[in-house]
Amino acid sequence: MILFFYIAGVDVHYDDKLGKLKLTDNGIDRRDRIVIENFFSKKIPLCGVLGGGYNKSFSKLIELHASLHKNCAAFI
Repeated sequence: MILFFYIAGVDVHYDDKLGKLKLTDNGIDRRDRIVIENFFSKKIPLCGVLGGGYNKSFSKLIELHASLHKNCAAFI
């Protein structure tokens, strides 16, 4: 059996003090949906884990991390 771990780091966000990729909220959301849908459509188990994230706003950081769980829940 194959199991993939998806480290859904949010340090790629434009407002992250360490990240340099400058993704928007929608960009991170889209990235997560693409990854999740790809594995779900092929019936391959995926374990999504939180990673990175040094946003200036702690509430924004929570919101960005929660996006992974919201997107996974949409496929259940």
